[in-house]
Amino acid sequence: MAQGLPVSNVVNVDVIMSAVAATGRNFGALLILGSSPVIPLTERIRQYSAIEDIGDDFGVDSPEYEAATIFFSQSPKPTLVYVGRWAKTLASAEEGSVETLLQAVNACLQYTNWYGLAIADSADLVEADVISVAAAIEASSLSRILAVTTADVNVLVSGNTDNIG
Repeated sequence: MAQGLPVSNVVNVDVIMSAVAATGRNFGALLILGSSPVIPLTERIRQYSAIEDIGDDFGVDSPEYEAATIFFSQSPKPTLVYVGRWAKTLASAEEGSVETLLQAVNACLQYTNWYGLAIADSADLVEADVISVAAAIEASSLSRILAVTTADVNVLVSGNTDNIG
């Protein structure tokens, strides 16, 4: 077999073996958890990049749309938001079972692409539900936050440990 020119005379090659760097988390990714039966339970979470798309899917009077409007109104404007489904009730002919808020949050914790959680359904929401969800978020293996708004003046009492304050 004929010998040709050595490759090292033409190109220099360095092979560097190293571990792949971990991808960064998107700390601007909000999950809006609502009870509108738009997203099937088999899908659970849907990504949106425009408020118009949420309006098309949920309607402009839905709690999910209202929460997304506030989220997309900030500056700098976020590029995406996730909307999740809490099966508080089921749509007609929908398979599955109704769930508590904590069960819905635990199902959403399996998705790792969101950082902040906001609940877009405050009807019948009691403080015990919020406290149990806060405990689940704090215990999550991934760093996450829960956004809650309250008008309860008892949250201002620093020694009170049985409320959301």
